[in-house]
Amino acid sequence: GSTASNTTRRRTSLGGERGEVDVPIRVGLCEPQVQALRDIFGLFDGDGEGRIAPADVRAAMEGMRDHPEIWRFVSEMDSEEPVDFETFIAMLTDTLGDPSSKDGAERMFTLVAQDAAARGFVDAEDLRRLHEELGIAVDEDELEKLLESAGADSNGRLPMEEFRSALVAASGAPGA
Repeated sequence: GSTASNTTRRRTSLGGERGEVDVPIRVGLCEPQVQALRDIFGLFDGDGEGRIAPADVRAAMEGMRDHPEIWRFVSEMDSEEPVDFETFIAMLTDTLGDPSSKDGAERMFTLVAQDAAARGFVDAEDLRRLHEELGIAVDEDELEKLLESAGADSNGRLPMEEFRSALVAASGAPGA
């Protein structure tokens, strides 16, 4: 019914006079990230019609091939058929699956560190490396606070189940 759609979708502004759109609620994707994706979408929507060709985004990201954490999001965006913003977000995030499930959480886990699923945890070094790859400045105290608030143990290790719980709680998605 309508209750299910309200818990899996969210209204967000397209900016300016362009109105609003329903976007899927994705675990780990918060409002500022949706806005950042809208800004990226806008760069490719030169005519302002609210549709872009995914292949154009992929072509622009060709230089990211040596960053598998980022490339996996755009590598299959090869359609020349224009899509709207909602579909664009779905294309980017469907790669992750549902991080509230064990399988989806493992996929997200491997974005942080390729061997994290095998180890069963992520730590400050993994998060530092991810932030560096994404070009985000973060200091040691911020990393420690982030891990602590997510449920890391006394060794600063965040087990996968705590990682999954933190993703679900941060997104406000069902299961939080």
